[in-house]
Amino acid sequence: NMHNNFGLIYYLIIPLGLFVLGIGLITEAMIIKASISFSATSIFLLGFFMMLNPSQTDLLGLWQRLADYTVFVFLIFMSLFVKSESR
Repeated sequence: NMHNNFGLIYYLIIPLGLFVLGIGLITEAMIIKASISFSATSIFLLGFFMMLNPSQTDLLGLWQRLADYTVFVFLIFMSLFVKSESR
């Protein structure tokens, strides 16, 4: 139960955080990074809602990995930009 409850919290907070980050990047005039953030939010939500779809039970793991790896790739991508801009 603990794994499922923490997973639910994760899947509810991550898209909100990605979306708010995208809004923050728009106000900083970083349109490309903001659009990447919004794209990551959309891909994450696609994976999340497909996980909930009863007809997709055979592909449940695929949709879960899509959502999870989207966040990991986004974080790596953004960290590379922060690293290159700090030089």
